[in-house]
Amino acid sequence: MAPTVSDLEAIASTFLKSFDTLSPDTSFRAPTCMTVFAPASANILPKNNAEFSTHMTNVLKPILTSLPFSPKEIHVNEAKRQITIWATAIAQFRPEVMDGDPAEWIRTREYIFILDVSEEGKITRVLEFIDTQVAKEMKALVERAIENLKANTNK
Repeated sequence: MAPTVSDLEAIASTFLKSFDTLSPDTSFRAPTCMTVFAPASANILPKNNAEFSTHMTNVLKPILTSLPFSPKEIHVNEAKRQITIWATAIAQFRPEVMDGDPAEWIRTREYIFILDVSEEGKITRVLEFIDTQVAKEMKALVERAIENLKANTNK
C-alpha cells in the first residue's frame, strides 16, 4: 500500500530527527538510496547509504554533538510520494574542538530537501540543496575542528 500523507509526514520527521543525534541509521532509506547535492557548484559527490553513514560517523560525529534541523515548511505530494522540506540548521560543535570566540562557530545554514519515497515507504533519493556561501564557511570550520581534535588527542 502506498504511503499516506501521514506516513510521508512521519518520514520527513524521521529524516530530520536523524541529524539530531547524527545517527548513521539508514533503516528509513531504501538500500539503493542516493543523496545528491545541489547546486553543482558545491562540488559534492553523491553519496550512497554506506558513504552517507561513514560521513556521519567518521567526519561529523567526532566534532559535533548534533545538527538539529528546524523545518520552516514541509510539503507532501502524496500522488508522487515526494516530500519537500525547507529547513535551517545550526551545527552544535563539541566544546573541545572549538577555539577562539564561540560566536564564530555559529552558522545558520539553509537547506531544501526533496525526498522521493517508494511504495514501501522508504526514501529512494534525497536531493539536498545547500546554502553554498555558508557551506564554504562551514567547511573551513569543520576542517579547523578536525585539526583541533587531532591536536587535543595528541596532547
